[in-house]
Amino acid sequence: MKSSFLLLLSSFILAVSACGPSFEHSPGNIKYRYIVHNEKGKKPQIGDVLSLNIRIEAEDSVILNNQLFFNLDSVRYNECDIHEGLALLASGDSVEMRMNTKLFYQNSFHTKMPERFDPDGEVILHIRLFSFVGKQKIDRERQAYSNQSKLDEQKELDDYLSENQINAEAKDGIYVTITQNGAGAPLRNEQKVTVNYTGKFLSGQIFDSSYDRNEAYTFTLGVGEVIPAWDNGLKNAHIGDKLQIISPSAQAYGAEGSEGYIPPFTTLLFEIEILDAK
Repeated sequence: MKSSFLLLLSSFILAVSACGPSFEHSPGNIKYRYIVHNEKGKKPQIGDVLSLNIRIEAEDSVILNNQLFFNLDSVRYNECDIHEGLALLASGDSVEMRMNTKLFYQNSFHTKMPERFDPDGEVILHIRLFSFVGKQKIDRERQAYSNQSKLDEQKELDDYLSENQINAEAKDGIYVTITQNGAGAPLRNEQKVTVNYTGKFLSGQIFDSSYDRNEAYTFTLGVGEVIPAWDNGLKNAHIGDKLQIISPSAQAYGAEGSEGYIPPFTTLLFEIEILDAK
């Protein structure tokens, strides 16, 4: 009898242990339970960048399983949103969260839920927060990077101008040299201008060329359809002109660059032939 009681008690303890801690509910109706919890740990603030491992599952499908950096740009309560869940964590915490599938896609992914999922089902998230970096530190690092990048870009430009004996003065932040004068009419803002062009880095490497595509490019002048260097560099040009524009990043793709082919803080050189304007 005693051994039977002990066996039942042991089975009960194992069952309870397997279930783990019970779920709590956040204001936004996220169900969560800590697997590892540092109750005295510091929690991230809005603007911090979190280093975490996250696995997301829905109906036996793995939606995401990765280690990544996450910008906690807001904490939206009462929306069943992942930001609220992440704000609950301290460094070293591991947690399981459960959210309504439809609301998760709507409020966390900002996209339509795949049709294969039940809108009344649950998304299961397993998250471990390794660490986070404060907004002030990130801002200081970004500013330091920006300042140094501007200095590096200016030095590269100065060296290029000196080595190629280009004495033109910057106007509207760019350097324009007419290499061939055309006989056509002057260009006017809001005209449809057709050009052939080659875009290069100061190293001479070509990143884009209408000649290579065998297709001229048409745009509306002076309305922001193209980078400022083009709008400013062509405003005093004529049909038939050939010109070279050297454009620091401030008049081109700036501190962000253009994803895929133009790095941040990059001075560009354009060789442009004006074919027509209407």
